Amino acid sequence: MYVRDSANTVVSCHSAVEAKIAELKTAAANADAAKVVAAMIAALGAIDDITAASEGAVQRARTAYGVLSPAQQALVGADADKITAAEAKIAALKAAAADKAAIDAAIARIDAIPATVTGATEFAITLARTVYDKLTPAQKEEVTNSAALTAVEAALDNLMTGIVIVKKPTKTVYEKGEEPNWDGLEVSMVTRGGKLVAVDLSKCTVTDFYAEREGNVTIRVTYEGSTAAFTVTILAQEEEGGCAGGAGTLFDGGFFIMMGLLGALVITLPLLGLRKRKTAKK
Repeated sequence: MYVRDSANTVVSCHSAVEAKIAELKTAAANADAAKVVAAMIAALGAIDDITAASEGAVQRARTAYGVLSPAQQALVGADADKITAAEAKIAALKAAAADKAAIDAAIARIDAIPATVTGATEFAITLARTVYDKLTPAQKEEVTNSAALTAVEAALDNLMTGIVIVKKPTKTVYEKGEEPNWDGLEVSMVTRGGKLVAVDLSKCTVTDFYAEREGNVTIRVTYEGSTAAFTVTILAQEEEGGCAGGAGTLFDGGFFIMMGLLGALVITLPLLGLRKRKTAKK
């Protein structure tokens, strides 16, 4: 009985020792694993010193911490919070870098717009506006040349697309051979923005008025390569005596004079013949 109890006690003690040794080994392994991760976290340095270049080290620390058991993570303790802080710092740095890249891209697009705005400039202006409009309100505030974009857009809207006759001249009916008179003529240019802007008539060229023409005549007004037109009427010139054309010469003043002379001769000749006969009888 005694021997059996002693044997059981020995076996029980041996089992307890083995359990303790296993516990110590586990504790040591946990401590070693935790120390490795803690060292990786410590190597990150101060949060203020974290840069975009630190991202790889932070990711490795996060991965190493993630594979620890709960007991091992508990040994790391509050040091794990440094990984979270470092990740937040890197995310902020990335966001700032992305902001700067977007802002710099918008500034570059605006700077690339030619100083002289023409129709060919529209693509560059549209592209710059597209890039700028994609920015956040905070990013837009950092675009130092946004006023220049607004200015070239206004200049583009004011470019001429053509001209129109706003008001015809006061005089639109002429006698043949009469000189033109453009008093009252008003011309405006049409802008890309749809506005009408009055044009100085002295800077326009008015062509196709020929005094010898007859009927409706199209007059063309040209300003900086754009043309608009209006119509005037040139009346046919009447011949003296009131009727125009070759046939009308039968009724001119000379004709009536000749007829008068012939009539006088018709009356005078018989009278002269009668007088001669009376003289002969005497």
